[in-house]
Amino acid sequence: MKFVLIALTALVACGDAFCEAATNAAPAAAARRKSSNGDAFRMRVSGGMVKKPGTAQGKVVFLDAQRRVQAAEIAQAVSVIERALHPETEIRRVEPVGPEAVAGAVKAAGGQLGVVVVDVKGGVPALLVAPEEGWAVVNVGKLDVDNPAADVLASRTRKEIMRAFALIAGAAFMGADAELVSADIRIPKDLDLVKNEMYGIDVSRGISYNMPRAGVTPWKVTTYKQACQQGWAPAPTNEYQKAIWNKVHEIPSEPIKIKYQKPTAK
Repeated sequence: MKFVLIALTALVACGDAFCEAATNAAPAAAARRKSSNGDAFRMRVSGGMVKKPGTAQGKVVFLDAQRRVQAAEIAQAVSVIERALHPETEIRRVEPVGPEAVAGAVKAAGGQLGVVVVDVKGGVPALLVAPEEGWAVVNVGKLDVDNPAADVLASRTRKEIMRAFALIAGAAFMGADAELVSADIRIPKDLDLVKNEMYGIDVSRGISYNMPRAGVTPWKVTTYKQACQQGWAPAPTNEYQKAIWNKVHEIPSEPIKIKYQKPTAK
């Protein structure tokens, strides 16, 4: 009987752990499905989103000077920034740099704004921000103080990169905080409580207003259908865009007829 009770207790505990893991994973999976479904719908209806050539100015560089967090994790954080705010971005792998050399590294990479990801065990904090200089440092070496699992460390790094960009691009001077830019984030474990890896409306508005003042003008982004109607759409790349292109550029079956009127003599 005692063995049965112990087994049942272990089973319940495992069930609770499974439920907790499933609960934590569900919002992220739902967000991915929603984004994917939304992209597919927009592609069918409007041909997806396209950038107008020549509209972006300046660049945000993300310099990867560490080797523990995979490059794909950094690229994922940058892709969220690109989709939300449309700046010209570049991810570049570089040799390790110290805080005193960050400004020079960003400038050498051609960035008006820059986030440098390092792995230092010394006195560099997890997030070092210089909004007036346009750069920030994310230190992986301080995000692993509690020896987290690899996926947790990657998640913390992604969120810290997004926080770093927000703080140098204009959200540092906002009166109201959103989840990612919250003043409540004091230790790495606080980042684990942030479930939505995205910017709130107020943060996005603050960045959109201030980013051009730092020398970074985002791409003008619109639907493929509107780009066709405005006359600057690139050649179609899929069946949906081809159908929209043909529809916008087709010759009317009944052209407009304008009746000629002879000018009256004055």
